[in-house]
Order: sequence, then C-alpha cells, then structure tokens
Amino acid sequence: MRKSLIPFVLALVLAVAPGARAADEAQFRLDFEAYLGGFRVMSVASEGHYTASGYAIEAAARTRGVVGWFGNWVGNGTSSGALTAAILRPRMHRDESTWRGDKRFVEMVYAADGSVAVRAEPPPERDNRDPVPPAETRDTMDALSATMALIRAVNDAGRCAGEARIFDGRRRFDLSLGGGEQVVLAKSDQLGYGGPALKCLGTIRRIGGFWKGTDYRLDDDKPSYVWMARLDPSGPFVPVRMEIETGLGTLVVNLSVQQKPNGKP
Repeated sequence: MRKSLIPFVLALVLAVAPGARAADEAQFRLDFEAYLGGFRVMSVASEGHYTASGYAIEAAARTRGVVGWFGNWVGNGTSSGALTAAILRPRMHRDESTWRGDKRFVEMVYAADGSVAVRAEPPPERDNRDPVPPAETRDTMDALSATMALIRAVNDAGRCAGEARIFDGRRRFDLSLGGGEQVVLAKSDQLGYGGPALKCLGTIRRIGGFWKGTDYRLDDDKPSYVWMARLDPSGPFVPVRMEIETGLGTLVVNLSVQQKPNGKP
C-alpha cells in the first residue's frame, strides 16, 4: 500500500465525535486498524477537542505488519477551526509524514474570503504531479475538517447524505456519502464495535493534483462503504468500519478502541 492511498483512509476515519455542537465541551478518542487480505497494515489514532466556539483534531497513523517491512510510513496531522451549530470552518491544517526516510509536510492557513495559503514540501513540480489552480482550492476544507463536516451532516439528516470539497495541500477531490442501509455488525477480534449501523456509500471524485506514477491507488470504478453507528444510544453517529477497493484488493478499516467523554473506555 503506497503512501498516496493513506490520505483517503485518513479522510474517512479521522473525524471524531462529529455530532458535538456549540453547547458541548468534550474530548473524544477513536482508534482504528486497517487490514488487507486479513493482515493488519495500518493503525490510526485520532483525538478531538470541542468547545463552544472551536475544534481541534489530532491524528497519528503508521503502517504495520508486512507493509511496514517493505516501507515504513508514519504520519501526523492536526486541524483546527471555528465550530458552531451552524458552521464548521477550518483555520489551520498541518500534516507531516515520513515514507522510507523521505520527509514531507503540508501547512494550510485559511482566510475569511475562502482562499487558502499553502506550503508544501516537496512542491508539486518536484513531486510528479500538476499543481491545483488556486480557483479550485477556494472554499475547500482539509480532509479532517471536511470529514467532520460530512459526518455532522449525517447526524443532522439521520441518513447517509452530504458532500465535501477537499484540498489536502496536494490533491483536490470531492467526497460524498449516499445510499443508506440499516445493518447489524458483529463484534470480533478485528472489529471493536457490535450492534446496529448505517451502511453508507462513499464516493470520491478526483479533480486534480494526483500523483502521475503507478501505485496501489483506489479503484474508482468500484464502490467503497462506510458504516456509521452510535457508540451509545444518546451519542452521535461515528465511523466504525470502512471497505475501500484498491489495486491490491479490499482495504478494511475497523474501529478498535473507543474512549467516551469522561475518559473511561
């Protein structure tokens, strides 16, 4: 699993406690494990902090098992912004990663007019990709903030719904949730949640800035799915399972650990 696939996984699983509203003040944590062909290939730990006026998300991910043997990847991301009952607007995003000793970073600062200032290393011209025109990045969100907004939309609607315009500092794509089927998931050694869930169809539309080489990328012709569930009866919907089609097969991402606002598992 090459590094270009990682941002899509993070974009779908790193939104924590998306149902939090302006009156809430809380801290949540969700951890995930990713599997390919039954083997663990990546771990993701995410934590969210919410106040009456803002949010902050921190995430850390790394390859595991046989994938880590061939090329260890480690990534850390942070996002923060304004949060009220009506809006979610990012102010800052930073992402740092290392792949086989190759260090990369992206930093984005958002202006009130919808524009975004970007610093990226390496820049597109040294990364085998075309730059995304500034007009395409206006009124976008980073992957963490956008996913949080998407899942808030699911909680508001009570069904699979919503679309987000995402720019991660290199790639520009749209992410949407649709469909919707009520199912029951069985808890297992790999899946830390068991119970009723909402199965959503996830669709990614590529717009620009993608790597030009051959890699183990997403298979755009096959559907991907996200299972959303309430971890307690009065809580918000959060992602508990994903299935993403790749050039190597189906990548399965499962919730492994949950921590409630009081800090107790």
